[in-house]
Amino acid sequence: RQRQMCIRDRGKIVEGLIPVMKGFGYEMEDCRFLANPIDYIIFEGATLGSINHITFMDIKAGKTADLDTHQRKIRDAIKNNDVKFEVL
Repeated sequence: RQRQMCIRDRGKIVEGLIPVMKGFGYEMEDCRFLANPIDYIIFEGATLGSINHITFMDIKAGKTADLDTHQRKIRDAIKNNDVKFEVL
């Protein structure tokens, strides 16, 4: 059990460092790390003063890496355009 927690914690640390790695493909300043339920929301172009695209990203590694049920529901809502913007 403790080993599993250690592996999970190391995975979260690595996920947090991904934007600074060479070849990531997005400006680090455009990325917002959430960790849960998905790893990142990327506001492409924000560093240049405009938002060209918004990307929801989850980083997976390993042979059995797959989206969990909640992440699949988020992916499906995005694919079905069931996304909105609200101001309170």
